[in-house]
Amino acid sequence: MKIREFMPGDRAAFLEMSNDFYHSGAAASPIPSEYAEKTFDEIIQKNPDIHGLMLEEQGRPAGYALYFTHWSCEVGGRVIFLDELYVSPTCRGRGYAADTLLKIEELYPDAAAFRLEVCMSNQKAISLYERFGYEFLDYHQMRKVRP
Repeated sequence: MKIREFMPGDRAAFLEMSNDFYHSGAAASPIPSEYAEKTFDEIIQKNPDIHGLMLEEQGRPAGYALYFTHWSCEVGGRVIFLDELYVSPTCRGRGYAADTLLKIEELYPDAAAFRLEVCMSNQKAISLYERFGYEFLDYHQMRKVRP
């Protein structure tokens, strides 16, 4: 398995996998397809606020990860926030999600913390994250989405 940064030719594969991710129960609800399209475009245009990694198996897309970085006074440094981690159904159970978590940690050896969101119904993902040292926070997140 190979993990690399998104390239322009990954667009169709990413959009298909993103659609599957948002309709799989791994996310709280589906999103408009335009959001995934805009996200991909921002990554390709090197927007520093979002990064994309493509997972490949024998040269074919096997999944993807989206993440961003920010500073947190609470932990005294840079935080890497894993926004999405998706592995294609045919490639699951091969350690690709674990390899991706390790790759992101390798990319940011100076990071003070790593964070992510997970749906409580996604017990397989929760077990994986706990094996990697992730713990639940005593926070409830709130958001305001602009119309």
